[in-house]
Amino acid sequence: MSKTPKERFRTFFHNVKYHLRYVLTRKERPMEAFQSMRNDARKLNRALHEQEGEHEAAKRAHKLVKKGRRRFNEKKYHEAEGLFRTAIEAYDKNPWAHTFLGHSLYHQGRHDEALQSWKTADRIDPDSEAASKARKNIQLVERRASSAVSELEQRIRGE
Repeated sequence: MSKTPKERFRTFFHNVKYHLRYVLTRKERPMEAFQSMRNDARKLNRALHEQEGEHEAAKRAHKLVKKGRRRFNEKKYHEAEGLFRTAIEAYDKNPWAHTFLGHSLYHQGRHDEALQSWKTADRIDPDSEAASKARKNIQLVERRASSAVSELEQRIRGE
């Protein structure tokens, strides 16, 4: 069962209180606290503006992503891919579905498709943890590609 708007506000203000306490006790830097509170505010805003049908689709997609992650962890990448694609069909705004679809594709050797999935995750919600993980994978793949190109150029030159 989803939270009521009152419960969502209570959670938001609870998080703000903790971030302020962490800043005052120097457990967190002010900029980190600000970014976390901004992300919490965005989540609150999205949650309050979701339509009921969209909420149900998001819940269904979340369940499919969880199931897909289990298949992924079992190294059943093709099955995981299917579950992530089904999750995206149900609710295409889930950045985790796109991120893990990218992981599944990458492990199947489909690097270009993986990059597109990771870029989609980053575009959907750039402040999310899923997007952060997607960006790291994008950078890793791009560095590897650049390194491979440099190595080929050196071999062609005969170095």
